[in-house]
Amino acid sequence: MQRNKGFFAINGPDVCGTVLVEPLDCKALWPHNPCTQPHHHFKSRLPARHHAHHKGSFGSVLVAGGAPGMVGAAILAARTAVLTGAGRVAVAPLQAFAPDWFDPHFPELMHKPLHQGLAFASVLAVGTGLGTCAQAQAVLAECLQHATECFPKNTAGNSSTNTRIQPMVLDADALNLIATHPHLRQKLAACPAPVVLTPHPLEAARLTGLTTQRVREQRIAVATDLANEFNAVVVLKGAGTVVTNGHTTLINHTGGPALATAGSGDVLTGAIASFLAQGLDALNAAGVAVWLHGYCISAQSQPILVSHASELAQRMKRELEVCRG
Repeated sequence: MQRNKGFFAINGPDVCGTVLVEPLDCKALWPHNPCTQPHHHFKSRLPARHHAHHKGSFGSVLVAGGAPGMVGAAILAARTAVLTGAGRVAVAPLQAFAPDWFDPHFPELMHKPLHQGLAFASVLAVGTGLGTCAQAQAVLAECLQHATECFPKNTAGNSSTNTRIQPMVLDADALNLIATHPHLRQKLAACPAPVVLTPHPLEAARLTGLTTQRVREQRIAVATDLANEFNAVVVLKGAGTVVTNGHTTLINHTGGPALATAGSGDVLTGAIASFLAQGLDALNAAGVAVWLHGYCISAQSQPILVSHASELAQRMKRELEVCRG
């Protein structure tokens, strides 16, 4: 599998035909890293839901983003977090809505100013429709600082009074800001909270200083380097999405051209944040969300070639129910 990872990346799935793997019960010939995983691997990692659970059992997600003209990106992420099982979800847009604003299709979504949202959230999703203005920089800096301060500290044997761990998903313009502002890059590298970064190849190129072509040619190496630099889980999107924490690497084999639509990445961000809020660790939250994001368009009797982001979120919910059933 290590030698044949190209079967699952970029143009590989279009040209290699059907891939059958026979391990021959010889573990020495079956390297574990990087690897694809069968569907049951991810289904078995879905968060448990018991009768005694309540909304607090499934966490609270704050989506910080949505600059004027791009609020839809934050709404897509927030809606997906609801559809994939988060207990409570709020949006903190850059430009405040009217006091009586609500999403008529998802009235359960809350609108909170950033300072209130940070106190509310168990997981932060930052960057969807955020923009790169000065206010966007300040929002990202405040989120990184808050996650750092919330992380439990143990100095000289004395536990801090801070007991919360506030994982983060950083997407889109949050990544562009980190790539262009050294102080934000330093804040991220020093943040002890669990972090998931979700770059597409161009965003990864900005973060690394490489060309986009080079990123495409060295996807696993680039993702691994970023994961090690930031002590994070990196989701390098594209055909054969790479999910890695720098040590364990997964190559996703679900998905297709129906994911190539505006807002698809916002949906994925919402799903990762949701699974983090429900208690999965960063690698499993990212892996399950990436798998489900692709599986929802390929699990039907006929593959779906064209879709839109809102439909993807709804399909993810339906397939999630089937998997749990």
